[in-house]
Amino acid sequence: MKNPKLTGLSLEELEKKHKNLKLVAVLLVSIIILFSVLIAFSVIELESSYLYIFPVVFIPNLLINFLMIKKIRTEIESRK
Repeated sequence: MKNPKLTGLSLEELEKKHKNLKLVAVLLVSIIILFSVLIAFSVIELESSYLYIFPVVFIPNLLINFLMIKKIRTEIESRK
């Protein structure tokens, strides 16, 4: 079943949304990597790991983002 929101968009709007979601995915991955490095530093130097929650919070967002990218990509391919 197709997403009604995606079917109502033009091809140009879909491509723009796809591009924006890819940028957001790259930013989320960068944030997760940054926080992972900070966690490693805090465990080694400060012997505390209170920052572990931040990457865990961003992972569901990243998964939802990747699923939306996949749906948009299939919608774009179905129109070509």
